[in-house]
Amino acid sequence: MAMQLVWALKGPALEVLNQLPAAQRCSYSKVTATLERRYGYQHQTEVFRTRFRARLRGPGETLTRLAQDLEVLVRRAYPEASEEMITILLRDQFVDAIDNQQLRIYVQQAHPKDLQEALARGLEMESFLRTTRERPSGNYVPQRVKAKKGAVQKAYSSPSPPLGEFRGKCYSCGQQGHTKRYCPQGSSSRKAVNGRAGQYQYKPCCWNCGQGHKMAECALISPRDSKEAGGNGKRLVEGVERQPESQRPQSA
Repeated sequence: MAMQLVWALKGPALEVLNQLPAAQRCSYSKVTATLERRYGYQHQTEVFRTRFRARLRGPGETLTRLAQDLEVLVRRAYPEASEEMITILLRDQFVDAIDNQQLRIYVQQAHPKDLQEALARGLEMESFLRTTRERPSGNYVPQRVKAKKGAVQKAYSSPSPPLGEFRGKCYSCGQQGHTKRYCPQGSSSRKAVNGRAGQYQYKPCCWNCGQGHKMAECALISPRDSKEAGGNGKRLVEGVERQPESQRPQSA
């Protein structure tokens, strides 16, 4: 049996065996004792204890993989510990190794009895956190809705209406192609009176030609039409003067 073990050795293990005297190479107990001293866990317990206590969850590492690695390390770090002690060490080190603070606090508050229960609570909470991060918030607006909303806002904020839609005359300047609301001369024609804001000079507009004068003063109206317009205005004034004092409108 010793010779079969010797022939099966390769690499560094075979080099360790070559350090034995030729007489001891034929003894199975001597060969196994030498290999145990060189590669056995009993002489490296302090190394495994340090690795076990310093074990933390790596980037992208799953909780299941972390639990499996801790189970291997604790057996090598504490080969003579009881099962009750192994259970406590595994549970506490697993909780301390979790990198996410919120997840770690959740597992601690669950008061798990052993590693398997701590792992189950951790996987449950981690799945919940992942689902919450992937779910869109209440303020989420689809891209298509954003595009349509931007187009509507742009249309309403445009300073002038689209070309080709209005062919009438402006009541303010008399030009064609826009309404009084979108008149480019509307803001410039307003002048403050006596420097007080909110009061502007009145600018008349002829109903006949659309220019800046009264209709009665329009040069395009014939004298007869002008006379009739003036007569109507004169009769209106005379009717007001003939009203009794009690029926006349009181001035403010």
